[in-house]
Amino acid sequence: MVSIDSTRRTSLDIKALNSYEEANQPTINPTGSHEPEKKANPPKQSVSLKGLALLILDHWFTTTFMLVLTVYALFGDSFRALLTSQDADDGFYIVTIICISFFTLEIIVASFVKEDYFLSFFFWLDVISTISLITDIGWAWDAMTGQDRTGKASSTSSQFSQASRASRAGTRAARIVRLIRVIRLVRIAKLYKLSQVAKEKLLKKDEILLKRGRVAYRGNENPLGDLEIIESEAFINEDSEINSVSANFSNSHANRSRRRTTRKSSGAPKLNPRDSTIQDLEVPKESKVGKKLSELTTKRVIILSLLTVVILPLFESQLYYDDNDSYELGLHLIMKEIDDQEAATRVGNFYVKDHKNIDTPIILVIVGEYYNWSSDTNPADLRAEELGVYTLSEDYMNTTIDGVSMFDLRNNTKRQAGLDIGITLFVCLVLSFFSLAFSKDAQDLIIEPLESMILTVQKISENPVKAAQEQEVEEVTRNMALTKSELLKEKTKKNANLETKILEETFIKIGALLALGFGEAGSEIIAKNVNRSGGEIDPLIPGKKRLCIFGFCDIRQFSEATEILQKDVMIFVNEIAKIVHQTVNNYSGSANKNIGEAFLIVWKFHRESVLEDSLTGEVSLIDNHHTNDLADMAVVAYLKTIAEINKSPKTLAYQKHPGLTAKMPGFCVKMGFGLHQGWAIEGAIGSEFKIDASYLSPNVNLASRLEAATRQFGVHILVSDALYNICSSQTQKNFRKVDRVTVKGSKVPIELYTVDLDLTALEVGTDTEDTFTDLKEARAFAHIKRERLNDAVKHKNYRVYRLFTDDKDLRAMKKNISKHFMHWFSIALEEYLKGDWSQAAIDFSKAQVYKNGKDGPTEVILEFMKENNNVPPPDWSGYRILHDK
Repeated sequence: MVSIDSTRRTSLDIKALNSYEEANQPTINPTGSHEPEKKANPPKQSVSLKGLALLILDHWFTTTFMLVLTVYALFGDSFRALLTSQDADDGFYIVTIICISFFTLEIIVASFVKEDYFLSFFFWLDVISTISLITDIGWAWDAMTGQDRTGKASSTSSQFSQASRASRAGTRAARIVRLIRVIRLVRIAKLYKLSQVAKEKLLKKDEILLKRGRVAYRGNENPLGDLEIIESEAFINEDSEINSVSANFSNSHANRSRRRTTRKSSGAPKLNPRDSTIQDLEVPKESKVGKKLSELTTKRVIILSLLTVVILPLFESQLYYDDNDSYELGLHLIMKEIDDQEAATRVGNFYVKDHKNIDTPIILVIVGEYYNWSSDTNPADLRAEELGVYTLSEDYMNTTIDGVSMFDLRNNTKRQAGLDIGITLFVCLVLSFFSLAFSKDAQDLIIEPLESMILTVQKISENPVKAAQEQEVEEVTRNMALTKSELLKEKTKKNANLETKILEETFIKIGALLALGFGEAGSEIIAKNVNRSGGEIDPLIPGKKRLCIFGFCDIRQFSEATEILQKDVMIFVNEIAKIVHQTVNNYSGSANKNIGEAFLIVWKFHRESVLEDSLTGEVSLIDNHHTNDLADMAVVAYLKTIAEINKSPKTLAYQKHPGLTAKMPGFCVKMGFGLHQGWAIEGAIGSEFKIDASYLSPNVNLASRLEAATRQFGVHILVSDALYNICSSQTQKNFRKVDRVTVKGSKVPIELYTVDLDLTALEVGTDTEDTFTDLKEARAFAHIKRERLNDAVKHKNYRVYRLFTDDKDLRAMKKNISKHFMHWFSIALEEYLKGDWSQAAIDFSKAQVYKNGKDGPTEVILEFMKENNNVPPPDWSGYRILHDK
C-alpha cells in the first residue's frame, strides 16, 4: 500500500533520496556545464539488498505509480457507483484487488527496509486502510453479507423474504462500510506530505540562491573586470535542479535610489549567468527537532480528522433504521383487499402510481396471485445496493400470502456517492489547513532558526573565517536583490525581537568574532573544540607543520608619529591596517598578527601544492601553477598595498597634518615590506589563560629581517630567493636582484630581490568604501572579488602574472623604470659578486646615470666596497654578512 506516513516519508524516504542524489549529483565544471566530474579510479561501492530495495521503493516511478493507486483507492468505488453500470463492476473489483496486492507488498517491504516503521502508528494506519479496501470488492462483500447477485428476480415467497432481509442487511452494512472507508482517507497524508516535501526543497534552494546571490563576471580573460549587479534569476535544468543565480556587483554605487538599480560599466556586454563560475548548493537537512515536531503534528491532525469523520455519522438516524415505511404499507393495504380482486387491483394501482415518479421509483409489485405489476426496469440490471426489496407475509384462509415490492435506488446511491466524494475532499482540505496551521508557527519561530543556528555552528567549526565572510555575502546580496519595500517586509517578517532570532544573530556574531580573533591559523583549534563532545575546551592542541609564504610590513617613523598623534595614533594605525589587511585579503592572504606598527601576513599553500610524507610528516612544495600563482599573489598583494598607501585619501591627508609636518618636514606614510617562503609550525601559543594562533619558525623571523633590511637598502620591498624561485617566470622579470647576504642566525647565503617602483606615477584614488552604504557591503564586495579571482586562477582561466599589465596601478608604477639602469646594475652586481670590485664600481656609477635620483642598493654596495678600498676580502665567496636587522 502507498505509505500514508507523512513523517516517515520525510525522515526515511528523503534521507534515502538525499543519499542517492548526492552519490549521483552531476558536477558543475568550470565552464558552467553539467557534466559529471571525472575522478581517477573511483572506488567500487557495493549496494546491499536492503539498500537496493529502499532505492526501488523510493524511486520516482514507484512513488508515482503508488500515488495513482492511492487516488484510485480514495475515489474509485465512488466513481464506480456514480458514473458506471453494473456491467463495469468486475473491472473495478479487479483493479481494487491489484491495489490491495501492491499496498500489501509495500507494507511488507517497508517493514524490512525502513527504520521505525514496523508496528508504528503509521504502520497500523496503513494496514487498516488496506483491509478496508476489501469492502470495495463486491464478490467478497456479498459473501460476507449473504447477498445474492444471480441477476434473477425472486418469485417465491421464501425468495422474497430472503431478498428483503438481505436488502435491509445490505443497506445497513453499506452505511457501516462508509465509516470503515473513512480510515482510508489517511492516505491523503501521503499526498499532502509529498507535495510539502517537494515545495520545501524547492523553497530552501530558492532561499539559499537568493541569499548567496551568485557572482558572475564578464568574460574569462580578466576576472578583475568590473562587477555587475543584475536581478537574481534562478535557472533550472532538465532534472529540475537549480543551477545558479547571478547577482553581480559593480564598483559604482552612486545611484542607490532603488535596490534593484543595475550597476554597469560603460560598454559592458550583457552577462550570461550560465557562463559564470558558480558554486555547488547544498540543501539543508531536516533537524531532529523539526522531524519530531512534524511527526507529532501530523499524527494529531490525522487523529483529529479521523475522529471527526468517524464519530459524527454515529449520531445519524439512517445508520440504525429506515425513516420511510410507505413501501411496506402499500403491500399491507393490497393484502387487506384480496377478498375483492377489483379492490385489490385498485389499491395496487394507486400504490404503484404513488411511488412511480419519486426519487426511488417502484419497479415491481407482486402479491401472491392477486396483484402483479412490473416496469420496464429489470431488477437484474441493478446492483444490490441500487435495488430496494420489501416483503410482507400474511395468513389468509389458512394460506400464507407473500408480497414483495422492489424500488430503484440508483438516485440515492449516486447521491450518496457524490456525498462520499465531497466528504473526501472536505477531509483533504481540513487536513491541509490544520497541518499548515499547526506547523507554521513552529516552523517559523523554532525550527528554521534552530536549523540555521546548527548550520552556522557547523560552518564555524569547519572554517570560522570563511563562515563569517559567507554570512556577510549572503546577507548583503540578499538585501541588494530586494527593493526597499521588500526589504522592510522581510525585516518585519523575521520577528527580530524574538528570542530565537536574537540567539541566531548571536551565533553569527560569535562566529565573526572568532574569525577576527583566531584568523586562518586558528581554524583547526576552533574546529576541534567545537566538535569535541562535552563542555571541555582544550585550545592548546599540537601544532602542525605548514608550508606558507610569510610577509612582514612595518610603518616607518611610527614612534615619532605616536608622540605627536597621541590618542589619534589608534586611528592612524587602524587606517593603515585596513588598507594592508583588505589588500592582502583580496589576493588570498590572511592577517595573522598585529604588532603595533608591524603586521604579519600569511599565504597558505593549497593542498595541490604540498606533498606530505605520511611516515615522517615532512612537507615539500610541488612546482605547479598553484604554487606559482600563490607566490605571484603574495608579491602583487604587497605591491598593491604600496600603491594604496600612496594614493588613498586617508593616508595622503597625513601629509598635511600640522604636528607631523612640523616635526618631520615632508612627512608621508611609508612602509617596508619583506617576503619569504618556507615551513612553520602552526598552532596555539600561550596558556589556558590567553592564546594566540600563530606560526613559529626561523622562516618567519627571516621575513621580519627582510622587512627591516628595506631601511638599509632604501627600497619598498625585499624578497628572498626562496620566494623568487617559485614565482612564475613572467613575474620574475619584474624583480631586480640587489645583493647576496647572510642574516643573523643563518650561515646560508640568500639572494635578495626588489621590485623597482615609481610612486609618483600613481593617481590619487577615491575611498572605495564611500560607494557603499555600509562597511558590511564593502567587505562582502571584497570577498566576492577574492573568490572570483581565486576561482579563475584555480581553473587556469586567469594567471596572476597578467596583473602586471592588466592592473593600472602596477602598470603605472613600472612604466618609468629605466631599462638602461636595470641593464648596467645587473652587470655591476654580477661583477661585484664575482670579486671584480674595481670594474663593478665603474659599472655601478654608469647605472646611477640612468637612475632618477639615488638608488639605495647601489649606494649600499658602493659604501661596502669603499670600506674595503674596492678590494674584496681574501675569503670573499660572493656574499656578505647583513649586520643590520
